[in-house]
Parts: sequence; structure tokens; C-alpha cells
Amino acid sequence: MAFGVATGFGITLRRKGIGLSLDYITGKVKSNYDAYDSLSGPTFGKESIQANTMQFKLSFTL
Repeated sequence: MAFGVATGFGITLRRKGIGLSLDYITGKVKSNYDAYDSLSGPTFGKESIQANTMQFKLSFTL
């Protein structure tokens, strides 16, 4: 997802050569939409949609 600049936080745990991390990013994505209603016809516009991303990462170091 293309957040640009977004708020995020994370935590990383490491033990010898193994690491586990958790990252959480929250932000809004601007999106265009097109819709059709049988009574009012076609509509379109722009809207900001709330998008949250959570990542789990596992790393190994030799």
C-alpha cells in the first residue's frame, strides 16, 4: 500500500541469531470511486479510506 508518510510502531525481539518483529502501520489512502444506482444513475468521486497494516517478520542471522 502506498501510505506516503504514516504513523507506525513496532517491537523486535532477538535471541542469538533469530529475530521476531511485529510492525503496525495506520494511515489513510486516497481513492477514486465509480458507482451506479438504478434510481439516480452513475456517481463518482474521491474518498480517503482508512487502511491498517500489520506485519510479522522472522529473521535469521548466520
